[in-house]
Amino acid sequence: MALTIPRSYADGDVLTADMLDECLDAVETKFNTTLIQTADIAASAIGTSQLATNAVTNAKMADNSVDTAELVDGAVETSKINDLAVTTGKINDAAVTTAKINDLAVTTGKINDLAVTTGKINDSAVTNVKLNDASVSTAKLGDGCVTTLKLGAASVTQAKMATQISGSANITSYSAGSGETGTVTISCTGTRNVLICVQPQTSQLGEILCANTSAPTRFKAKLDIYVNNVNVTSGVIFDSAAADEVPISSFSFVVTTGMGSISSGNNTFGIGLTKITGTGNADINYMTVTATEL
Repeated sequence: MALTIPRSYADGDVLTADMLDECLDAVETKFNTTLIQTADIAASAIGTSQLATNAVTNAKMADNSVDTAELVDGAVETSKINDLAVTTGKINDAAVTTAKINDLAVTTGKINDLAVTTGKINDSAVTNVKLNDASVSTAKLGDGCVTTLKLGAASVTQAKMATQISGSANITSYSAGSGETGTVTISCTGTRNVLICVQPQTSQLGEILCANTSAPTRFKAKLDIYVNNVNVTSGVIFDSAAADEVPISSFSFVVTTGMGSISSGNNTFGIGLTKITGTGNADINYMTVTATEL
């Protein structure tokens, strides 16, 4: 609606105060009774100072009208962020710190293959239940870590033992005091520590007897083990009482052992019987000598 001035003036008319008031009254009436239309506002006429506080509501803002520059630092609070609005591309590299991750928030599916390196595993964190069956291979075992307590009952079979060197000798009419007898010769390369066992043969009943069988008397004898003619035991004492032939088992004797070291080449293992007391000679029969590499 146009502004109407009730009086007109010609060139040369004198403008009095009453005349001016009459014009101003018309302007005041216009603004008091008629809203200002868009066409009445000059381009860019409304600046910041013309806007009242909180005058620009959401409805007054066009879509996409608020750019980054319009946002004050820290203005976007949690409540202003829509659910699922923060995508991977919105997260800066290294922005997710430990404090930002909730307890138990990192599930298995979030861990990349091979991401758990040695440095990520705490000391003593890998317990028995974390080890898969057959997961500890030979290469994972440190030297000397398999102690006696780690071996199950009957777990060390003959096949698991180092190279076994064995042989047997039937000793008949052996006279005590003549030194080593019943020998077994073996050959090896390098230096080897061996355990030597003497026990009755399985096919015969091992025995110690008095050579003077026509007049049996009590005798005592000592059984020793020899490696390359060197005695490696303190000896086992046998007492025949009054019998002339006494089975080894009667002396509560099953196995006697000794340890020795052998070198490259042929090595001799044997047993010897030394009479201590008694009439005649003491003989020994049907014994087995076994040498096992340690």
